[in-house]
Amino acid sequence: MLDNLCFYNHYGNGDIFESREFVREITSKLPANNYIYYIARPPRLMLDIPEILTDNVNFPPFLRNDRAFHRVNNDLYINTWIGRDSKYVLPGSACTLEKLYEMYNDILGEINGSKLDKEPVDYLTTVNYSLFDISKINEFMESNLNSKKVYINNGLVYSLQADNFSMNDSIVRLADKYKNILFFTSDLVYIDRDNIINANDFTQSSVNLMELSYLSTFCDMIIGKNSGPHVVTWTRENCFSNKINITFSYKKECEHFVYSTPITMKKYWTSSTDAFTFIDDIIGKELV
Repeated sequence: MLDNLCFYNHYGNGDIFESREFVREITSKLPANNYIYYIARPPRLMLDIPEILTDNVNFPPFLRNDRAFHRVNNDLYINTWIGRDSKYVLPGSACTLEKLYEMYNDILGEINGSKLDKEPVDYLTTVNYSLFDISKINEFMESNLNSKKVYINNGLVYSLQADNFSMNDSIVRLADKYKNILFFTSDLVYIDRDNIINANDFTQSSVNLMELSYLSTFCDMIIGKNSGPHVVTWTRENCFSNKINITFSYKKECEHFVYSTPITMKKYWTSSTDAFTFIDDIIGKELV
């Protein structure tokens, strides 16, 4: 038995979110006295997996991004960043479920010759949202059961997958055209419309990606650039629903976390920055 089984990732919220189920299973395959995940993002991303201590303060300085894992005495440190080896990254810096599955199997093979127990699709994460700040979301949704709902990640992009263009004018035009649809946005749109709702108003915390993820479960359509606030909507439940997903990114490989495995969520992709025209066409086909 290890003294400490540690995971680490120096990168984004999406990277941490996509690792959740892989990390959870590896703790069951490699017994240790303690399980720790060192991340460069808020620990709330792992709040509902309490068996793993999440630490974004005491990052060991010797952990290198180009190593799959480190052994130090009776401690093992596993690097969860897919970008450490380009063979796991598809064109456009696409991070996908299938390539992460390959990466973790390779790491386990090097450590002790083992492999993951399940199929790639089983590593789509499920979140215990009851531990998060969701009461206002529930209240609102209960009062608006019959409305069509669209969630849009319209914030800045801090990854390499998508153009950092503004979606706000397009959102206003969509809201004006589809007055019976509620548009929830991850960032404030500075022009008031009754059917444009700043999703941040539902939560007290400024670190609210998991609450945004929960809000997406009520929506018929999920739209965004391939970055953290969009990635957190790609849960197992959403992926196996009848929701529509629209992704704006440079390359089609970044269309979705699930690259080739069949799911029931309908996927649309474009590299265009003309958000209004693309979304308008899909709403016309799918929601009205």
